Amino acid sequence: MRFRIGIARQHGGPVPAQQVAFFWAKKLGGDAGVKLLNKLGHAEQALELACEQHAYEFAFDIARLLLKDRLPEVHYKYALHLEDERRYADAEAEFLKAKRPRDAVLMYVQIKDWDRGKKEKQKKRRTEIIEIYLFSTKNCTSK
Repeated sequence: MRFRIGIARQHGGPVPAQQVAFFWAKKLGGDAGVKLLNKLGHAEQALELACEQHAYEFAFDIARLLLKDRLPEVHYKYALHLEDERRYADAEAEFLKAKRPRDAVLMYVQIKDWDRGKKEKQKKRRTEIIEIYLFSTKNCTSK
């Protein structure tokens, strides 16, 4: 497989070589795949590619084992993905793991789920509930 990475680098440059390393590591999976990425020096790029490819399980493995400081970023990207799939409760949990509760509230505001937005705000910061009321009032008056 190293031969394929060399060919990719020789004929396509560093990006194709990183992609080959990513897919090789992903095929190995788990600890073995992450160790390979570390050995090849492609952990950062592989984390980005894993998120782009929606391979979040592998992205979490990379972040947990090699790039702990990037774990909240992976949770955030996963939350956005879940929001796009309309899995709002799961997205809320990921926003909270990413330490971005405001984004969870804004998600509920965007989908006009005022009750869940208020509930989330009450758990975090009571003073920001006003924001939810303002959005809901604007929505009511614009109809």
